[in-house]
Amino acid sequence: MRKRNVILPVFLLSCIVLFFCENRTITYYSDSQGYTVYTGDSGTHYIFLNFSGVNISDGEHNSINAALSPDGSIIVFQSEISSANYDIFSMDISGSEQKNLTDHPDNDMQPVISPDGTKIAFYRNADVYIMNINGNYQQKISQSEVDTDYPIRFTHDGQHVVVTSIDDGRKNISLIDIEGNSQVILTQTIGGYDANMAPNSDIIIFVSGESNNRNIYTMSHTGSGLNKLTIISGNYRNPCYSPDESTIVFSNCFQSLNYYNLFTMSADGPPIKRLTEAYTYDTNPVFTPDGEWIAFNRWFSNDSDIVFVALDRAYEVNYTNTISQDELSPVFSTSQPYMFFQSNRGGNNNIWATSLNQLSQIY
Repeated sequence: MRKRNVILPVFLLSCIVLFFCENRTITYYSDSQGYTVYTGDSGTHYIFLNFSGVNISDGEHNSINAALSPDGSIIVFQSEISSANYDIFSMDISGSEQKNLTDHPDNDMQPVISPDGTKIAFYRNADVYIMNINGNYQQKISQSEVDTDYPIRFTHDGQHVVVTSIDDGRKNISLIDIEGNSQVILTQTIGGYDANMAPNSDIIIFVSGESNNRNIYTMSHTGSGLNKLTIISGNYRNPCYSPDESTIVFSNCFQSLNYYNLFTMSADGPPIKRLTEAYTYDTNPVFTPDGEWIAFNRWFSNDSDIVFVALDRAYEVNYTNTISQDELSPVFSTSQPYMFFQSNRGGNNNIWATSLNQLSQIY
C-alpha cells in the first residue's frame, strides 16, 4: 500500500501571453476582468493560462487513466509497478489513502467505476474484469478478446459494460453482463468501435467504418434502433453527448489533412458545425458537467495541452499551456469545481488536480 497525504488547495490561475493561435491575424486587448485575450478572425477569444495544479499521485511511478466515482470522493487509476506491469489503485481526491487494488502480475488498465459506486471494471491484458470497489472478488467477465485502446463504459443500471471486442479480426461493440454470463455482439452487421454512453439514457454512440470512410451511429444498449447520423463519410472519432443529450461533439479530419478539429451536431444529426480550427490534433472531447464547455486534448509540436472551448465558440481557453510536456484525459467532479488530469510535468506521468474557478469567471 502507498499512502500520500496532500490537501487539495483552491487554485488561482493567471494568464500569460500567446503561445500559439493558429496561423491567422489576431488583435490584442485586455477585457474588463483583466484577462489577456487574443481575438481571431472568426471572433473567438483565445485565452492562455499559466499551468497550475497539484500532483496527487505518487511521483515515483507512472500513473494514468484516472476515473472518478459518481459521488466525486474516490479516484481510481492505473499505476506502473514495473516496466511491463500496471496495477489498479484507488485514492481519495486529496491523494491520500492510496491503495493497490489488484496487485497482480498481469497488466491491469483503464479502470471505470459503476454508476452506483460499488464496482470497478478494468482490463487485464485483453480481457475485461470486474471487482468490488475495495478490490475484492476479481472476476473475468469477457468471453472474447477486447480492444483495450477504447474505454469500458457501464450501462446506467450498472448491470452491463460496453466494450470494443475483436471477433474474427473485426472490431464490434459488445455488451457484457457484469456476472460474466453473456457477451453479445451488438454490431454484427456493420462492426463498430469508439463507443460512448449517453449521459441520461442507454443510447450507445459509436463509430463504424474504415479510415476516410467512417460514420457515427447510435443504437440502444440492446443493439436495436440502429441509426446512422452522419451523411458524409470522414475520419470521425470520439463522439460524445452533452449532459442534456441535445448536442454531439466529435473529432474529425476532413479531406485527408494532417490535423483534426472538433465539430458539433444535434442529437438528430447534421448540420455539422465547426468548433475549433487550429492546425493541431484536437481529440477526445468531453463536456463539463454544466454543459457550457468542451474540454479536449490538443496535440501540437509533440506535446499536448488540455483546452476548453465554449459551445458557442466565444472563448477558447488553453488551461494547462505547457511546452514540451503532456497534459491529457480530463475528468470532472460533479460535486465541486475540480478537474483531474494526467501530466508528465516533472518527469513521470501522474494524476494532477486543479480548480476550474477561473473558467467559470470568463463568461
